[in-house]
Amino acid sequence: PVNERSLPDNMVFTLFRCRDGSIYVGTQNKGLAQWVPGKNEFISYTESSRFGQVSNTIYDIAEDEHDNLWIASWGGLMSLDRKNNRLAFNDEQNLLTAKKLYSIHKLHKADSLFIAGENGPVFFSLKDHSWKPCTKNLMEANNYIGRFIYEDSNQVLWICTVGAGLV
Repeated sequence: PVNERSLPDNMVFTLFRCRDGSIYVGTQNKGLAQWVPGKNEFISYTESSRFGQVSNTIYDIAEDEHDNLWIASWGGLMSLDRKNNRLAFNDEQNLLTAKKLYSIHKLHKADSLFIAGENGPVFFSLKDHSWKPCTKNLMEANNYIGRFIYEDSNQVLWICTVGAGLV
């Protein structure tokens, strides 16, 4: 863009509002940006490009209890430490489900993320920053791709899928 404070990409995949009211935008080609509505400007986090171009494609964002953002990107899982304004990549080379991520959800009663992507669902422990596989029968052996996740008051996950509707 001509104006460095404008929306960095015309293709927006997600908007996320944090508990404190901050708004973040995930784009197709330019990564993460924070929208400052009072000034009508955007602050771009161009650091995601250092993890590879595919990490600039952001599909979903979640927030943990420490105000960190967790970001589902085509390149894998990233986190934004909002207190230190630092972006990090949580890489796992040997786990196929840790790539090509579409949706992410912070579980209400657990210290974990539930993540769905092109290669099936997976858990990520926020306590020890490790990947945990899902049960084999979840989402019928990964035949369906989860795109959006909702957790109800009974801690049941409802997953909007490509090919199976709502599971």
